[in-house]
Amino acid sequence: MYTFFKKRLLLTELIETIILTGIIFFGLHLAIQNYQVEGSSMDPTLKENECVITSKLSYSNINNKFLFSSPKSGDIVVFEYPEDRNRHFVKRIIAQPGDTISIENGNVYIDGSILMEPYVLNHGYTDYIPYLIKENEYFVLGDNRTASNDSRSWGTIKNDHLIGKYIFKYNSPICSVIKYRSTEIQ
Repeated sequence: MYTFFKKRLLLTELIETIILTGIIFFGLHLAIQNYQVEGSSMDPTLKENECVITSKLSYSNINNKFLFSSPKSGDIVVFEYPEDRNRHFVKRIIAQPGDTISIENGNVYIDGSILMEPYVLNHGYTDYIPYLIKENEYFVLGDNRTASNDSRSWGTIKNDHLIGKYIFKYNSPICSVIKYRSTEIQ
């Protein structure tokens, strides 16, 4: 009789452990996502083949109202490419709603003041006429301006393009060996 209860207790513990593991896995899947950087558009901050973790909860929104925090200038974000929403890009938010952005000879100006960008090694020579960022829009640029496909080419991104906020990067041999198309970012 004692063995029967012991086996039943073991089975109950096993079922509880499996359920708890499933809940934790599901919760983590809702909260964070890992990606592998493809390309050099974010050099020197993020290098090709590095792995990054993003917080999907950071920019969760309902009817364009952010639940936790709204994106800010300087944030590194992962988003759906506006011209092909199946592709994911990683860039830095340079201008947010209400800002007027312009670029003169590679130097970025926000509301007429030059933006100090110590993370950019080569500003390039791009010009961009003044543009007022509308509500629910963001202007994004890669840190490696000469190798970046960004808002200078295809315009702003919208709230609903945002996937998550960059949290940290890590090196993993698995990241450079195994590539999952759905989790590569440019």
